[in-house]
Amino acid sequence: MNRSQLSERKTAASLCLALLAFVSSTSAALVMTGDVQQSATTFSPTWTVAPSLIAGQSPIAQAGTFTADGATTGIPALTDGVIGPVSTTAFNIYAAGGPNAGTAVTYALPAQANGYNVTNITVYSGWSNGGRIGQGYTVLYSTVADPGNFIWLTNVNYSAGFSGNNPNNPISLQVQLSDSAGGVI
Repeated sequence: MNRSQLSERKTAASLCLALLAFVSSTSAALVMTGDVQQSATTFSPTWTVAPSLIAGQSPIAQAGTFTADGATTGIPALTDGVIGPVSTTAFNIYAAGGPNAGTAVTYALPAQANGYNVTNITVYSGWSNGGRIGQGYTVLYSTVADPGNFIWLTNVNYSAGFSGNNPNNPISLQVQLSDSAGGVI
């Protein structure tokens, strides 16, 4: 093998390694998807609630009681694993403006030496009409190495185009954050 052939092979090998490094360094992206269900009367959405890391937990911190406008349940409804019923008149929980409304919750996951590999975050909302169906919040997380330092993951501002009394009947919204390649987020 002469010097020219050896040089060409080294160049080809370097190019292959560079391509492999490029391909393996590409990362998936966080994606947000939404789904809507509605009915002319009180209904319970048909989504199946997957097991949750915060099922049945109370927050370690909260702002507000989440019981404005006559909400009947408040904070416990956030992690009870039940969606609905979505009613024309009664509410389990109330978040956003107004006295006793809730504006923030912080949950601590049960201790685990190496933390968790989270594959999705799914949040449900429901209201008597499209006026308060939207979901708007910031998702932060911390690591095992630095549990007191919360890192921004994303902002959610999802209304599926509904506002005011459009539609003027009970509606529920599911928003899911996940990895575009199906991995951990």
